[in-house]
This record gives sequence, structure tokens and C-alpha cells, in this order.
Amino acid sequence: MLLSTDWFPPFWSLIGIDSEPAKQCFQKGCRHIVLQVMGGASNYYFISFASDRVDQTRQSLRMLAKNCKFKEDAVRALEALLANVPNRDELGKTAWLIRYVHAEMMTAANIDPPIKVLLEDARKNFSVMHDLQLQEACLQSRSSWDRYIRNLTPEIPESLANLVSEDLLSTSELKYLLKQLTPMQRDRLHARFRALATARTGLNLERDWAALLS
Repeated sequence: MLLSTDWFPPFWSLIGIDSEPAKQCFQKGCRHIVLQVMGGASNYYFISFASDRVDQTRQSLRMLAKNCKFKEDAVRALEALLANVPNRDELGKTAWLIRYVHAEMMTAANIDPPIKVLLEDARKNFSVMHDLQLQEACLQSRSSWDRYIRNLTPEIPESLANLVSEDLLSTSELKYLLKQLTPMQRDRLHARFRALATARTGLNLERDWAALLS
């Protein structure tokens, strides 16, 4: 749904898709796919989430990208969004949580200065848009299509803006950070992160991020 909206095209590059000539083609095709998926339902949560339906939607989007002549980097970015990543929801929560405790990690005495430099670099690279600005763009759009999309999640009309800031960008930020760290630095940061996450949430979970290294 995100790539079908009128408010998001200026920000496609935030999620790694910046194939300018193909935007209108892909946006139009995404709207057709959204209507197919909704099947006349008035609420997003009423649709089928069966694996065969989800797989069919993924294939439709891949074919649409091909027909719209996406560049190779845009195809790779789209594939990263479509890939069936095990425990994607848990990885997203972990990525969001590491953003949440960023300030504490930056002041922690037991996190080495070189790691803090990389933490700050990752934050700067993925803080090009304030969360509230994304929400405003989403909520203030007056196009009939964007009103339709907001009404599909009436309790959280800004859900797509939240998806970008709390899931897609936070996951990209963590993946970027992990690639800059040495294995020893990753282990040290992971240990401190787990301690902070447990203190904040009260849950002593593994919070593994190995899948983000691939």
C-alpha cells in the first residue's frame, strides 16, 4: 500500500527505491494490486493473510517492477522488502528497540568509543526525515486515494508512516551498523544492548540479529 500513495513518492529513496522514471508506472500498478488484495473489504485487517495470497502479491509486485523497468538497484531494494525473512516482525522490533536505547548506549561507560562513533554515524545516515514529518505528510494528504488508504486502518491512519520510521528505516539502520562493526564489536554491543533492552522492557529475550548480517 505504501508505494501506491500520493504522499510517499518524494521519500521513496528513504527505503532504497529511487527509480524516478518508473515511479508513476509502479504507483499506478500498486493501486491495482491494492484493490485486488482488498477485494472490496473496508478494513485492511479483514483481508486474507494466507501464504498463497501473500506469495501471489509478492509475485505481482516483482512483475510490476519488471514491466515498469526498474533499475537494478531499485529491484534489489524492492526484493529486500518483499523477501520472506524468518522472524521479520521480531527483527523489526529489535531494530526499533536499538533506536529506542540509542541515547543510553551513547553514554554507556562500557561501550567503546569506536563503537559509539559508528552508532552515531548510523543514526545520522538514517535520520534524514523526522518521524513527525512523515506522519504529517501521511495524515495531511488530501488526495482521494490517500484518504481511502488511511480509512483501511481507521484506528491508526498514520500506520504507513509508522511502518517507514519504526520498521523499515530502523531495520536498515541496524543492518548498516552491523556491517561496519567487527565481530568482536558486534558481540560487545549485543551484550550491552540486551542488558539495556531487558532493563527497559522487563523481558530477558535473546534479541538475536544474526539474520540482519546476510
